[in-house]
Amino acid sequence: MDKKYDSCSYKARRTFLGGEFEVRLFEVYDAGIAAVVFQISTEHGSPLKFSRVFSRAELDKAGIAKTLEGHVTLVDSLELIEDAYFTGNDAVGAGQNVLAAYQLSSTLPGISFPPPIVSHQAALAYFARAPVGLSTWNNSRVPEDDNLLVNLIVKGLTELCREKPPGLEAVKWLGNWFLDHNPAQPKVEAEG
Repeated sequence: MDKKYDSCSYKARRTFLGGEFEVRLFEVYDAGIAAVVFQISTEHGSPLKFSRVFSRAELDKAGIAKTLEGHVTLVDSLELIEDAYFTGNDAVGAGQNVLAAYQLSSTLPGISFPPPIVSHQAALAYFARAPVGLSTWNNSRVPEDDNLLVNLIVKGLTELCREKPPGLEAVKWLGNWFLDHNPAQPKVEAEG
């Protein structure tokens, strides 16, 4: 293991999603605590590592002090959660470990939810199933095929190719087309 992880403030072992992990906490001056979680053993590929910095403001809201009890409480609250847009199935489909779609989070009140995973694969997964409009979900919570964002974008770009407006007029034309054909029908006031 890398020597840069030797000077931690607290170490513990935890099980996440059926796998054994080592958790290390690092005090980052007055900024907060960095948590680094290493997968101890893996059946396929190299072990995964998850990390997250919990700000001092978040830790204060959660009642976590720079004490052994605070560190134990923080480690006990840690969990790996699946990303909202990039799921385990998406990770496997992209040739990655299913856990690549998970992020380190905490169940403590006052700790913010982690931001979405930002990657090429996550963007493709999002566009493949993102609904457009306010009521595009059917009873099974699956977006209707004709109301997916990717389909709306394809239709708009197809129409843009048919119209062929010159230069920057193409951007204005496409923006207006999206406003006119958005199932949510947002109200946008044009200036000037």
